[in-house]
Amino acid sequence: MLSSTRTLLKAIKYQNLLNINQIILNQVKNRSYCQQITTLNKETSQLKTTQPGTEISSDKSFIEPLDATSNIIDVSTFTLTPEEESKIHQYDRASEKSVLEPSDEDVSHVTPILPATQTFARYANHSTTIQKLADLGVHLYRWEDNDKVMNLIVNLDYETQLKKYIMFFHETVGVPLDDLGPMLSKCPFLLEQKLDTMKARIEYLKGKKFQDSAIAQIIAKHPKWLQYRVEQIDERLGFFQQSFHLTGDEVRALCAQLPKLITHKKTQLLEVSFSVQEEMGFEKKEMKRMLLAHPRLWTQDATEVVKTFNYVHSDMKVPHERILEFPNILTSRRFRIENRHSYLKSLGRDQYDPCKENYVSMKM
Repeated sequence: MLSSTRTLLKAIKYQNLLNINQIILNQVKNRSYCQQITTLNKETSQLKTTQPGTEISSDKSFIEPLDATSNIIDVSTFTLTPEEESKIHQYDRASEKSVLEPSDEDVSHVTPILPATQTFARYANHSTTIQKLADLGVHLYRWEDNDKVMNLIVNLDYETQLKKYIMFFHETVGVPLDDLGPMLSKCPFLLEQKLDTMKARIEYLKGKKFQDSAIAQIIAKHPKWLQYRVEQIDERLGFFQQSFHLTGDEVRALCAQLPKLITHKKTQLLEVSFSVQEEMGFEKKEMKRMLLAHPRLWTQDATEVVKTFNYVHSDMKVPHERILEFPNILTSRRFRIENRHSYLKSLGRDQYDPCKENYVSMKM
């Protein structure tokens, strides 16, 4: 009896190792069920002797739940197989072994279990993907405040995934290796785009007679182009061509000069066009000339552009012709223009007419 009890206690102690929960439960259930059947038979025989007219409640259950009797265990019938005894013995020896004893086992791959991190430093020594991205010059610190990007990069395999993207951007698109790092820093989500989809978008640009060098320049400057559908890019190119009466070569030159302008918010583009034409007083041909010379003007806030124009045109007395030659003055910081104009005015050098003496160029 004592030996069986020790065996049961040992089995319960190592139940996760032996997975014997089901074995004990089955034995307990079988014995409990027999006991309950015996009790049921006795109570049924007693009910047969009840006086006529006595009603038996249909809600009464004569079989108690198995959980109520599961604490009755006959330990005398419980035994362990030799295999189970061997497992317990091996586990005891392993647990009694001191961590200070010398060992030949290589544990260099074992790392401490740390909570979630917001930096790539923890994975730098073990992740080939992160090492290759760092070699390319990717600014990994820019991604560390974005959990979605962190999960994407940590779970990206270099050999089967990242390597294919690097070859595509460099060999198919033509982006120089020196530009791959900054490009991926701007748009890491390109690494989850399908390669076939991006290839189709590159083929669309080639079909529109974009030169290979221009395509590489566009993608390097503004890689988000590859996230837009072909229909979206086609609609935007048509919008610029019709709105500003551009030729095909002018559209391609505009895309290469400032690719992000093509995917910019259309409402802002329309607001700037309205301000240039209606509030500033430039004609359509002049607006087209300004667009090709300084497209960044259309990415600015229309209200701020109008304020800068009013100061340059009204306070500095600069005519439309001079502004048309140097449209970048409209995107300069107004306080800087005011400071320089005030300084020139204090010296008596606030002369912006090239036909007169002491002329100061808008560029200067």
